[in-house]
Amino acid sequence: MIYTIRTFHVHRKDYAEFVRFSEEQIWPAIEEKGARALGLWVVAIGGPERIFLMTRYDSHGHWEETRNWDNLANEGRGRTALVHETECISLLPLTQRQPDSDAPEKKPGIYTLRSFKVAPTDVSRFVDLSENQWWPWVTRGEGVRPIGQWITKSAPEDRIYMMTRYDSLYHWEGHHSNVGTIAQPDDPEMGKVWEIGQKAIQERKKITIDTNVKVLRPITSRRP
Repeated sequence: MIYTIRTFHVHRKDYAEFVRFSEEQIWPAIEEKGARALGLWVVAIGGPERIFLMTRYDSHGHWEETRNWDNLANEGRGRTALVHETECISLLPLTQRQPDSDAPEKKPGIYTLRSFKVAPTDVSRFVDLSENQWWPWVTRGEGVRPIGQWITKSAPEDRIYMMTRYDSLYHWEGHHSNVGTIAQPDDPEMGKVWEIGQKAIQERKKITIDTNVKVLRPITSRRP
């Protein structure tokens, strides 16, 4: 299984038409070949305003089979004319948790795409600290929903990527500003989950060389 993240530079006035072409023409065509478009987002905070598309394929070979290599100029049909610049990276899944279904929430919420630079020898520990120790706390204690973690397969730089959903920008701001500072809950069970999570996030910070985050606003009804 591989995932791709493709970015598009599109003028704001063309967002609605870009989404329409994606949902009505391009996605059905690639899904007939077994791929799955997971959603479209626009960068709200953390970088140039670009549209992000995440797609799942069985392999790089499968991705290649979905492309119209003989007619790339018209591969996106009417959507191509709306795009001024595009880039693509591919990712391999790291965590057991992956986006295998549509979002359970009715409201779109806000998503973050955070990348981390981690030494190769620390990758497995980083994943364990995230999925098995930190995520249980943020999920149960803060209402955050981690989507998954991936590592770059084909990209300019080796990095870990993590996508997470929050109810709103306020929700993300509160979580972000309170990491490592929330008081231990009185409930014994949740207190233990909190304790494990706090230790994990501190260790994860120590093995993180650098990190950056983009806050993404969903622009399609389909989202993971």
